[in-house]
Parts: sequence; structure tokens; C-alpha cells
Amino acid sequence: MSRETLTDLLRLASQRHDASGRRLGDIAASNGWDITHTTINHILAGRYRSRPGPRTLEAIANLANVSLERVYAAADVPLPARRLADELPREADLLTPRQRTAVIEVIRAMVDAHGAAGESDTADPAAAEEAMSRPQPLAPIEVRRAALNELRDRIKTNPGLTEEQRVMWAEQIAGLERQLEDEHPSDRDAL
Repeated sequence: MSRETLTDLLRLASQRHDASGRRLGDIAASNGWDITHTTINHILAGRYRSRPGPRTLEAIANLANVSLERVYAAADVPLPARRLADELPREADLLTPRQRTAVIEVIRAMVDAHGAAGESDTADPAAAEEAMSRPQPLAPIEVRRAALNELRDRIKTNPGLTEEQRVMWAEQIAGLERQLEDEHPSDRDAL
């Protein structure tokens, strides 16, 4: 038996709404779903060659009234994990500004490393391009250094971390230190 495709799901959406490509695009737009009739028509005709992004897949799921898991499987795209912000404990809002800076800098370093390793092929290219075009403000060098030092101390004193986690955090801190050195080569001794 052949695998279900996005074309199959859009045909299902066409039957469900008794509508073709342009009308499906109008229905999607009126419901706030992000897919154009051109994309719908290309998928229906088998001419869609791009990797669909999350918003397109969500729109197809809504139009066809099927699960997001089913649409991602049809697109042969891995289902993304939950948003990181949704997984943070509520107490994260109680972090000091220095602690928040440390967390943000570690996340940025991990995201940079993830992209540099070529692992970002499942990302929505339009969303990635938009995110990269926005300026990313960095905290002043002194705040970043203090945050790194605080993070290093917390890792050393946290008995709940596994050795694997300690190594991962040490690598991330080393990456941040290299980034600071590259940005401020005259201040190497201060790190």
C-alpha cells in the first residue's frame, strides 16, 4: 500500500469543503491559515517541489480536518518538538537578569551550533530567513561575562546534573567564551 501524500490530504479537503484550489485558499485565508491557492494548486497537480513549512502543514491539517501528525507523515517531515518556551518551568520567570542572559546566550550558542552542523534542514526556510534578518541584540560584554561565570559556578555545584549534561554545558560555555574572545580579542585575560 502506498503512503498517503499531501495531494491525498488536499483532495480530502476539496471533498470536505466542496471546493477547488482557489476556493480552498480563500477558506484558509478566512480562517487565518497560512497557505495560498497557488501552493494548493501546485500540491494538487503534483508540481510542488519545496519542503513545506509548519504553517503550510498546519493549514492543510485544518483544511482536511486531520491530525497534524498525519499531515507531517504525508509530507515526510519530522514532527517538531513542542516549543521550548512552553517547556520551561514557571520558575524560569523568577531568574535574575544575569541568569536570563546566561540562559539566552547558551540557547543562542546551541542554535548557532545546530545550524552550523547543517541540522536545520527541517526548519521553515521563510521563517528562518525572517529570524536571521532581525537584529539580535547582545548584552554588554560585562553582563555576558558575569552570566558565563555564574552559569559555570552553577554547573559545578549542581548535584542533579549527569556527567553527560556537565560535558554538554561545558562545551556550550566554551563556545560562548570563544565567541566573546572573537568579538573582543583584547579582553581575553578577563575571561
